[in-house]
Formats: sequence, C-alpha cells, structure tokens
Amino acid sequence: MKRSIIWFMLYPFTLVYGLIVWIRNSLFDLGILPQRTFKAFILVVGNLSAGGTGKTPHVIALAQILRKDYSLAILSRGYKRKSKGFRWIQADDHPELSGDEPLEIKIRLGNIPVATCKNRRKGIDTILRDLHPKPEIIIMDDGFQHRYVKPDYSLVLTKNGSLYSDDILLPAGRLREPIRAIKRAHAVCVSDLDNSTELHSLRKKLQLSDDQDLLSSRIEYSFLSDQNNHSISHILLVTSLASSESLLSKLKTCYPKVSHLRFSDHHKYTSNDIQKIITTFNSISDSQKLIITSGKDLVKLNQFDQFRALPYRCAEIEVIFNKEDAQVLLKNIHSYAEQNK
Repeated sequence: MKRSIIWFMLYPFTLVYGLIVWIRNSLFDLGILPQRTFKAFILVVGNLSAGGTGKTPHVIALAQILRKDYSLAILSRGYKRKSKGFRWIQADDHPELSGDEPLEIKIRLGNIPVATCKNRRKGIDTILRDLHPKPEIIIMDDGFQHRYVKPDYSLVLTKNGSLYSDDILLPAGRLREPIRAIKRAHAVCVSDLDNSTELHSLRKKLQLSDDQDLLSSRIEYSFLSDQNNHSISHILLVTSLASSESLLSKLKTCYPKVSHLRFSDHHKYTSNDIQKIITTFNSISDSQKLIITSGKDLVKLNQFDQFRALPYRCAEIEVIFNKEDAQVLLKNIHSYAEQNK
C-alpha cells in the first residue's frame, strides 16, 4: 500500500497512542480499573473505527426487533450536545441540547425511552432508578470503548469496503483500539453487505474465534420506493455524515443527476449554511429537482423555517439483518438475558 508523507509523519504518534490504549486495556483486563455490572441486560453497539459504520441505524434496527419481546431503553453519549449531565430525550427536543443522533433515535422509535449521559454508569443507574417498570435491556450506543461498564453482549460493526482489519490506529489510521481488542466482542456485523455469502471468507481476516458470531446487514433507503420520486431529474444531497459514499452511490444509480453539498460530521448548521443550501438548490437549472438529506441532518435542518420551505425528502436508512443472522443474534441475546435474570 502506498503511504503518504503525512502518514509517515503521523505514524510515531500512532505508536504512542497504541501504547496508551494497551496500558488502559491492561488495567481493565487485570481488574485494576473496575468494571460494573447492572441489574439489566446491557447490549453494547460499537466499533473499532472512529465513526462511519452506521451505529445509529443499527441501534434503531435492533430496538425494533427486540421491542417485540423485551422492554427497552437506549443510552447514548449525545456527542457534541450543549447540555450537561443526564438528559431524557423528547421528540421535540432541540438537537443542540439532545445531540443529533439521540434525537433521530427518539423520533424513529417513539415510545422507547432514550437518554444521554457522558458518564455511562451514571446514565444506567438513572435509567434503572427512574423507569418503572425497569427496562429488561438497555442498548448502549457507541459503548465498546467504555470499559467501566461490563456489557452482557457486545456487537461490533465494521463496514464492507473499509474493514477494521485493513486499518491501523489513530492518528495515522482510524482505529480507536488495536485489532486484537475484537476478542472482547460477542459478535461482529459486517454492514452494507448485500451478498451475505461473502462472510465465509472474512472470519479469519477479521481475526474472530469460533465462538464469536459473524453477522451481516445491508442498507435500504425507504424513500427510493416512493413513486413520486420517479419524475425527479436532479437531486441535491445535503449531508454532515462521517461517511456518505454509500448513500451518494445509491442515489447516482437512481437519478440522472446528483449534486452533493457536504458538511463535516455532526456539523452545527447556521443561517449562512441554510442560505448556501438555498443558493445551491436555486442554481440547479432542472425544474424537477429535490433535496435529500439524512435523518441525522434533518433533525437539525428542520430548525430553520427557510429550509422547511424547500422541497426535500429524508433518506431514512433501514438496516436489514440477514434473516439467519437475525435469528442467531436474537437467540444469543435471549440466552444471555435469561442467564442474567
């Protein structure tokens, strides 16, 4: 693989970072730093990479599956929110107070309680204290590195085309932990994988043991099936995602012309940004045009009256687990949950 000059400049910092992570994990493994267990089943959804694996839509998909058999609550850190401490999320919250991802989760899941708290132990304690009856399962979004909480089941996501096994630690790469940390996971799910038969060749590459489940999921966008979209000739995609390549690629296969206005991940939209979106949209000469944005972006963009006056649709992401994989996942979660009663 060809390495850039910047990569070589950053690599010494990667070695230092790797040493710090190794020391931290060793302290937990030796019991010097304590891990807590709770009187609820803690299901962690996380990754080894820094962003871009689709944790939020996978959390939503898991909650939709599990809510049929269990009472649930969801705990998120609420990245880049302005509020402090523990917060219950309401569907009409301002995204700056709730965080964009927890608000999207709450809007999508309705009556399932969603909370944010940077201190995950305090967050779980508060959920178990305040909710009656207590939830049987708490889904902890992006919690694989939060080792002060001992998960009952941890699902690590890795994206097809950018597997964690092909990467190295920050800052030269995108890994938050070394690849060997995957041994802590109960299961790994390869996301954005249309053909699940490819999984068989990945187990060794992903460095999984025989007792770790290897699952797959694919992404579908419900708005593409809308008959009203067939007359659209030009799409303006507006995103502030860590990775929007999959959505952009899908749109290009469905529409004659696609333009992309991209902002940084978790971007806080301003009035100037809205004006930029409006100007860009108005500069498109096609009469049959439409703005498409993500669910995470829409909760922020909807705060602006000027944006709501534009023709737009939400690229609502649906995660579909392979049927057999979903059954394996549910069976194992049920087994672990029964053991923890």
